[in-house]
Amino acid sequence: TSFSDQKLKFGNNTLLFKYSSPFFERESNTVFQTYLEGFNKTWTDWQKLSQKEYTSLSEGKYVFHVRAKNLYSQISEETTYHFQILPPWYRTWWAYLLMAIVGISSLYLIIKRRTAQLKKRSLELEKEVSDRTKEIQERIEELSVINNVQKGLVEKMDIDSIYTLVGNQLQEMFDANTLVIRTFDRDKKCEVFNYAVEKGERLKIDNRPLDQFARHLMESKEPILIKTGFKEFISKYSDDDSLEGEMPKSAVFTPMILDDKVVGNVSLQHVDKEEAFTESDMNLLSTLANSMSIALENARLFDRANHLLVVSEKRAEELAVINKVQEGLVEQIDRGGIFEFVGKSLQEIVDAQ
Repeated sequence: TSFSDQKLKFGNNTLLFKYSSPFFERESNTVFQTYLEGFNKTWTDWQKLSQKEYTSLSEGKYVFHVRAKNLYSQISEETTYHFQILPPWYRTWWAYLLMAIVGISSLYLIIKRRTAQLKKRSLELEKEVSDRTKEIQERIEELSVINNVQKGLVEKMDIDSIYTLVGNQLQEMFDANTLVIRTFDRDKKCEVFNYAVEKGERLKIDNRPLDQFARHLMESKEPILIKTGFKEFISKYSDDDSLEGEMPKSAVFTPMILDDKVVGNVSLQHVDKEEAFTESDMNLLSTLANSMSIALENARLFDRANHLLVVSEKRAEELAVINKVQEGLVEQIDRGGIFEFVGKSLQEIVDAQ
């Protein structure tokens, strides 16, 4: 006898088969033999037990076989029961399909995310390379400007020419509508405006006493970059009434340092635009200010040397005249001859009618 297939859920994978003897003579002597196709390799031994249990069967198709043998060793026809243990939901085809979709989707998202990260990193590297290239180009341009200015400073030996050279060069280099170069006279305690331009117009500013801001620059010896809020910043050191010209919106101040002393400062200002200047502008301006400090000191020493040379030459001429007169006086014996000689000598020496 055969029973049709029956599908069982995976949770019902423990089965107990019960069977009875097909022989009615001395049933107690009947023995049974079973075989679970798909689980056992062969028939079991003959046993008097009339039941067989299987636990934790895996998913798959099975056929249970059972037959009996009476005391006369007569074997009955086998009876079969066909059944199927269904797999758990996570081992079904649709679960595998779902996991495949989830896996592929996850892989796609990982690849997409990684690609986005690589693309972002690539853009960052491109930007970094571009910024570095731009920075190097700026450094090259700055070095070129510094070399040109320093070359000009070497050729200029008078102080006014140095201020004019640097001031004109700075106007060409920077986006500033106000430029001021001032020096500090520590003995007279005043500041001297050597070069001042506002919106293309050269200004003449009288000397004035050192203010708190000038003293702050002299003490700190550090450049100052003011990108925004200039009025609030400068109000800590100066009154609005003490400021000349338009109030700038951004500015940079770099001290001119010589022998570890601040001898003045160079300032760039913009009266119309905030954040007009950068750290790079401040560094370049500091380099030029220091170069100008050295050039101004050289010019001052040159002027002093020229002055001493002129004084020495004048003293030498005076000594030569005195010697000549004294030699002439020695040769004169009478009083009238002395007056005559001295008078003629004075007419030659002194420009007088």
